[in-house]
Amino acid sequence: MRNGYTDCAFDNNCLYYFLDVFGIPIKENIKENRLEILTSIEGLKTIGGGTYFYTAMYGDCLVGIKQSAESIVMVDTITGEAWCHKLCEGMERWGNIATAFLYKNKLLCYMKKNGLVYEFNCDTRQLEEKVYFDQDYSFNIGIRCGDDVYLVSTDNCIIVKHSLLSGEWSKIVSSKHFIKPMDIKIIDRNLLVLESDGGVILLDKYGEEKKSFIIDAEDGAVSKLCLVDNNEKAIILPCLGGDVYILDFQSGVVSKYADYPGDFCYMEGYSGAKYLGSTESEGYFYYASRAANYSLAINKKTGNIEWRKQLDVPQAYEMKYIFSNNECINETKENDLKSYLNMVVS
Repeated sequence: MRNGYTDCAFDNNCLYYFLDVFGIPIKENIKENRLEILTSIEGLKTIGGGTYFYTAMYGDCLVGIKQSAESIVMVDTITGEAWCHKLCEGMERWGNIATAFLYKNKLLCYMKKNGLVYEFNCDTRQLEEKVYFDQDYSFNIGIRCGDDVYLVSTDNCIIVKHSLLSGEWSKIVSSKHFIKPMDIKIIDRNLLVLESDGGVILLDKYGEEKKSFIIDAEDGAVSKLCLVDNNEKAIILPCLGGDVYILDFQSGVVSKYADYPGDFCYMEGYSGAKYLGSTESEGYFYYASRAANYSLAINKKTGNIEWRKQLDVPQAYEMKYIFSNNECINETKENDLKSYLNMVVS
């Protein structure tokens, strides 16, 4: 069985993440090629199953926000103690969060609608709800760059900038109307936006289009931009598609990556985005592997892609959790016993 995860965090040569199926918190030692389960069955029942939009390390704790935005969880990586804090109720299972990140001692979660941001203090475990923008915009994606947050609206040509230092909000009126932005990066105060149809648009700080590039891919095929080689190139990772592309900004040439391991494959029948979350060390970007039998690391300087075979979590642990938690079996279609056993057999 392959162990997919949607986001990850890096600390001291280890990756930390929650597995997608049952939310099992994992520490993966990269050098030793070894997995460690971070909590007991009781701890796992405390935080519950589900997929995580964002994960981070705060001190010795692994912190995560679920895709549904229903809760924030914390797991002490030393003691295994686990906590769960309710965030929102009655939300859709997917697509509620524009961006989330750890800023100083707070976990900030910007919602796509209603102008809300949730601030969770990791020290006191207190939650505060704020209205961050009083206009009726919907945001598809966002990114933090230093002390600023950028949110891209899908309803119009608006990019909203929020200063975390002053608390001030400002609007950038884009000359480009975004259809479905998938990712955004900041390069020397310029904004680089990836569209789901393969369009890559470079905007200046005033929202004027400077350059645009087209990736020859079907709509929905791509999901993430990774800037390498001193921002001279971008590696574009797949969403619903299966191809990785390399874009040279100077020449405008787009090439399709082909140097996969001989036994590389995506999970048969998988229909979701293949890459969403990521983390980084001094020399590498690490992308959470949701559907492949290899995990992905990209050298920041050279842009070289390195593959590591996915490690398996002991099935005995997962089976013990399932049979000790009937709610887990019946909670969602993806988590029912029949589906799980089919995954094990495959």
